[in-house]
Amino acid sequence: MRKSAPKPTGETIAARPRARVTPVLDPSGGAHRRRDERISTAFPVTINGAAGKTRDISASGIFFEVDEDTKLGSKIQFSVQLDTPGGLLKLVCEGEVIRLEKRDGKLGVAAKIISQEMESA
Repeated sequence: MRKSAPKPTGETIAARPRARVTPVLDPSGGAHRRRDERISTAFPVTINGAAGKTRDISASGIFFEVDEDTKLGSKIQFSVQLDTPGGLLKLVCEGEVIRLEKRDGKLGVAAKIISQEMESA
């Protein structure tokens, strides 16, 4: 006995709501494997002289949102201002852009931290 095909529901792919996050480029073609625990943050960040805001950070990487465009694989200089119990500190880093996302009119940038040093702010 042969099973019949399921009846169409009337919903089309075009009628389905779209996700709010649109990946721009992901060279691995899949999910990124995270080595370190990410901490959700909203710290001010300066990237190559442009202002932005962090979304999360870990010991090996950072995700931030900016208005300016950047390229996948590019090297960037950035600093994050941290409010600690001992006072304001600035984390100064060099990184490599590993993923880009368009999110609510902003550009989301995931970067691998290559080098870092802490300075007083």
